[in-house]
Formats: sequence, structure tokens, C-alpha cells
Amino acid sequence: MKNRKSILIAAAALVALGLTGCSHEPAAPAPSASSMSPTPAATNMNAASPMKGMPVMTDSMPDKDCSHVLVEDAPVFLTMPGQGVAPVGILKSGSKVLAMVPGSMYTKCMMAGNKTVYIKTASLKPTTN
Repeated sequence: MKNRKSILIAAAALVALGLTGCSHEPAAPAPSASSMSPTPAATNMNAASPMKGMPVMTDSMPDKDCSHVLVEDAPVFLTMPGQGVAPVGILKSGSKVLAMVPGSMYTKCMMAGNKTVYIKTASLKPTTN
């Protein structure tokens, strides 16, 4: 019984040490919100004029092949957008595409000429053909 009691005391001491830590140095302060926000250079597009200077694409699918139409001018990406992935151009409002892989943020679409691109899902509206 005495051996079991000493094991429990040792275990409690280890748990207490684990909870309080064994470092005598003060903890580093958490980074502030301003240091965690991305810099303008780290974003995909220029904040002042997000679509200025990008090539405008007008390649639409034929009506018989399309499933969606763009409801606004939208940036076009060749790969799934993420940090450091810049758009390759702008697809004009009214352009027709074939939605292949719908996603919550971006949809993989096919444009005329069998070009596969990623477009914001919110920019797409199903066609009525």
C-alpha cells in the first residue's frame, strides 16, 4: 500500500510539473493581430485596382456545352487559388463555362478550347438551356 501511495504522489508531481512547465523564462507574448495580417504583397491581387492591367478573356463555351454563366467579371486562375497564386486574367460577365468540379469557394471550369480554369463559385449562375 505504501508503494502505491508513493507512485500516486510521484504521478501527481509529474502532472503538476507538466501543467506549470519547467522553464524559468517568461513566456513569449502572442503575436498581435496587426503582425498576423497579410501584407499587400502577400495577397493575390492589388487592393487599389484588383483587375487593372490583367488580360480580359472572352472565350465562352457554345450554348449547347455550357452549364453556367458568369454574373460578374471574375479573376481566372490556372490552379486552385491560394496564397501566392495570382490570377492569369479576367473572364467577362456573361461568359459561358462548363462547371466540372464545384467547390465552396472556387469551381473548376472548362472554357472554350478545353481550357481548364478556376473561377469563384459566387460568380457563377446555372444556365437555363
